[in-house]
Amino acid sequence: MKLGINLLCLTDFVTEEHLPAIRRIKAAGYDGVEVPVLAGDPDHYDWLGRELDALGLERCTTSVVPGPDASPISDNPEIRARGSAHLEWALDCAIALGAESVGGPIHAPLGHFTGTGPTQSELSFGAEAHRSLAERAQANGMYLSLEHLNRFETYFLNTTEQCRDYARRVDHPALRIMYDTFHANIEERDLVAAYDVVAPHVGVVHVS
Repeated sequence: MKLGINLLCLTDFVTEEHLPAIRRIKAAGYDGVEVPVLAGDPDHYDWLGRELDALGLERCTTSVVPGPDASPISDNPEIRARGSAHLEWALDCAIALGAESVGGPIHAPLGHFTGTGPTQSELSFGAEAHRSLAERAQANGMYLSLEHLNRFETYFLNTTEQCRDYARRVDHPALRIMYDTFHANIEERDLVAAYDVVAPHVGVVHVS
């Protein structure tokens, strides 16, 4: 197991001003950092990757779906296309960074609700997008770590059982799950039992 710090504790966009804090993370003995990829371009993350290489820190990323107008699970093909393009951008940045994993709730827009659970079409559209993204991630020596969130943040993936079933639907070795104790503490009766459900698919664990 490797231990890291999520840099969202510092900022949502890492710049040179954050390097002193990142050096302290290295000095404290952590193996790596989780870099938020919410803005910027691959050139920026290429620079950051070189800085992390110099420090000897490994890295993964966390990203989101920016909104309902760029959702990879939408019934509207134009919106789905924008959603897929956003996911490809996140992967481009992660490749430039030299990341091991692209993680976060990269499945549905945050804070957007339909009043029902995920439909079969949404699950199918999502699986198609993530299977394609996982294929490209694997070709670059990486994997995806989809993070399920509590019911107050999304309706698409909330529990480990949903994540297990979704991973089976995507059916790709580079599609993994990010288990977050914060969200699990809201949604699950037993955190250890919940982890056991999704353990074969876990890529990254968030400890809150």
